[in-house]
Amino acid sequence: MKLLRWLLILASLPAFGQAVRTPPLSVYTINSSAPQPGALYPVLANTNATVQICAYSTSQTCPSLATTYTNASESATCPTTAQLTPSNSGACTAQVDSQGGFGAWLAPGNYQYMVTTSYGTFGPYDFTVGGGGSSSGVSSLNALTGALTISCGSGLSCSASGTTISISIPATLTITGFTGCSGSEELGQTVSSPTCSITYTGTPTGATITNTDSVDSPLVLSSPYTSGTISGSFSHSTVTSTAITVTAQPGSVTAGQSYTWNPRIFDGPGALGGATGATASGTTAVLVGDTGTLTSAQLGAETVGTTFVLTGLSSQYVYMLLIGSSHTFIDANTGFPLAVNSPTHITFINQYGVSVSMYLYQSTNALSGSFSPRVAS
Repeated sequence: MKLLRWLLILASLPAFGQAVRTPPLSVYTINSSAPQPGALYPVLANTNATVQICAYSTSQTCPSLATTYTNASESATCPTTAQLTPSNSGACTAQVDSQGGFGAWLAPGNYQYMVTTSYGTFGPYDFTVGGGGSSSGVSSLNALTGALTISCGSGLSCSASGTTISISIPATLTITGFTGCSGSEELGQTVSSPTCSITYTGTPTGATITNTDSVDSPLVLSSPYTSGTISGSFSHSTVTSTAITVTAQPGSVTAGQSYTWNPRIFDGPGALGGATGATASGTTAVLVGDTGTLTSAQLGAETVGTTFVLTGLSSQYVYMLLIGSSHTFIDANTGFPLAVNSPTHITFINQYGVSVSMYLYQSTNALSGSFSPRVAS
């Protein structure tokens, strides 16, 4: 009997910890009766053959039988007396199918098989599953030889360990922290080249930082994508919010921060009454036409409910330098209305040289003790 060589077709690359299906293997024989001169020998499937799969050995003696599995997940093994599985079933068998074909689920590596027929036992014949036993991975593919490079596509995670290449879809990436690119600024204040810091639940494949002022935007970050410095300056002389956004891959997940620019408002006591204006001195406002310095109350215009706290007054007038022009007030300590004069409109030039339209309120009466003017309307 003469056995024909089987055809080896490269199997799919295995994921780590999974069995791999053997290439399609078949057992054939030829008719022992000689045909007419010049005729071809008829090729027949040897359907009665049984097969044993062995661990690879250079001695060509098949010293030990290989472990085979019922499926790719290696959830169960086949007995050494029935190592084969049909392509459409997880049943274990030792016999080839009606076309002489056979296959098995094996860990990646080099193997041999023995064929037993009514005419005798033949082999061992060598074959490779999942790229072979070389530490450099797949050594040949459709006549290409040498080490092959596996390139992992977008949205996949790839790693190699020995002869095994693991390909998986990574867990969803999330951004757990985004800091360093936010703040509350006074009108005209400049923010220069801020450095943003980012943390993640995993390792991103890329990230960019953008901003609505189009300053160094988009900023493409470098691995490991955890920080980036925006080259340039941000500054506004009107009420503005500038959004800073980081976008990371895979998944285009985002996180945001912002810078805001607002006017500063002030409050404090004056000694004489009748102030006509105020000038900036850093974060304070010095009264013009009265003796007194107002301290910073907050960044941002006052709203209904905004409360100013003044203590230790001694026959002094209460002043408030605000944005609105038609407020009424109560004393939050007593709940009684607080009498104030009609406000004086002034153009206040803040510490950054920005002109701000503001209104200077003065209590009608000189006050002593503690008062907490609250904007009532």
